[in-house]
Amino acid sequence: MGEAPLVNEQAVINITGFCKSYKKKLAVNKIDLTVNRGEIYGLIGPDGAGKSSLMKAIAGVLSFEQGTLEVFGVNVDSEASAEKIKGRLGFMPQGLGLNLYGDLSI
Repeated sequence: MGEAPLVNEQAVINITGFCKSYKKKLAVNKIDLTVNRGEIYGLIGPDGAGKSSLMKAIAGVLSFEQGTLEVFGVNVDSEASAEKIKGRLGFMPQGLGLNLYGDLSI
């Protein structure tokens, strides 16, 4: 009781015009997304649709070419800003999960 909330009333994730390319291949093109506190949001799409790229950028482990990405009110635009949010996120990419927990599946 009396503790400050972990997240204030603003959006937990706010993405505008997000673009990510790999060499000349456009993986994500101008995504806008807002996830508010208390919401559960799923990314669904075929292989190569950019789901993992977007999640890695949100987690602060992948750079991107265009747009703005805020997580917990921090503009994630550099390694230094990404370090500010990493301690507040849990992220388990599919490949790494298979290596760490071979008996678990999605």
